[in-house]
Amino acid sequence: MTRPAYIILAHESSLAYWRSPTAKRGRSLDAVEACDFIDHACGCAHVQTLDNALSSDFLAGMRKPLDLLTANRNERRSTKRARFHCVQTALPDGALVLVDKAVLPDGTSLHIALSSPEFCFLQMARLFPWFDLIALGFELCGDYALAPNAPRGFLPRSPISTPDDLVAFAASAHNFTGSKTARKAARQILQGSRSPKETKVCMLAHLPRLQGGMGCKTPLRGQEIEAPDPAARILGTRTFKPDLYWPEHRMVVEYSNRTWPSAQERLNYDKLVRNAYRMLGITAISLGKDDLPDDAGLRKRFELVNRKCGRRLQAPNDRHLARQRELLDWMSS
Repeated sequence: MTRPAYIILAHESSLAYWRSPTAKRGRSLDAVEACDFIDHACGCAHVQTLDNALSSDFLAGMRKPLDLLTANRNERRSTKRARFHCVQTALPDGALVLVDKAVLPDGTSLHIALSSPEFCFLQMARLFPWFDLIALGFELCGDYALAPNAPRGFLPRSPISTPDDLVAFAASAHNFTGSKTARKAARQILQGSRSPKETKVCMLAHLPRLQGGMGCKTPLRGQEIEAPDPAARILGTRTFKPDLYWPEHRMVVEYSNRTWPSAQERLNYDKLVRNAYRMLGITAISLGKDDLPDDAGLRKRFELVNRKCGRRLQAPNDRHLARQRELLDWMSS
């Protein structure tokens, strides 16, 4: 009987799958299953099997070259259709997810696995800059996936991981390069972001000052607030969903990527927002993309947030200021 063919998608190829709105978690493999899977995974020497596998329904539409895992150093030579990464460290539980089975034209059974969201995050820790890595964690634990061709640049998708799972996996995979960075980044991630915009403003508020943020207490996101009639008439909605909300301190922050025709129109809109929230007894701060170059102005606004939340921080030092500038430049890019 012909042994099944095993393919393991990893790195950017697994990330592309998890960013698909149709991505399904599949069955996680334990450490023993993962070891057997990678020991028998196709490498560059399996030319015919690879050609057949890469033409299968599941893999045919994926961008080439695919990133694939192999345990054999001698089979990691890259081709136009596949880029191999050698893994000789034992994989922990939950590193791989079985996502598809098929039968190739020659009758061989094809089993396709890929890096779990947690393992993918660890792999990206070696490739992504710091802020991009944290934003990826927000995405994996959020309600959206980046999609450059979509009208808004992202599509809705249910969360496929949690911050606790990202931290726990990085700890269990401590022998892998990037695990320390992945665990440090995962500790800053919050669950449930609804968009890249929300992720950015959350990072600005929530990250420690040494990582470029304003050091605010953890906010709620996506929390619905019922609006009374006068406030509803002002903004044309019965419910508010502020980007950041500290309910016990009656404080919200709203961030908009919108480009305004004039500064006066922006001021008028901000006044409407503040007045609507004021009717609810809530202090509102409005931020726009054009505020990002104003470091001092932003710090002043978030100092108000911290004061309202009972948190008094010392004046930022030069390291804090430099790191904040890096984050603001990243948000503007």
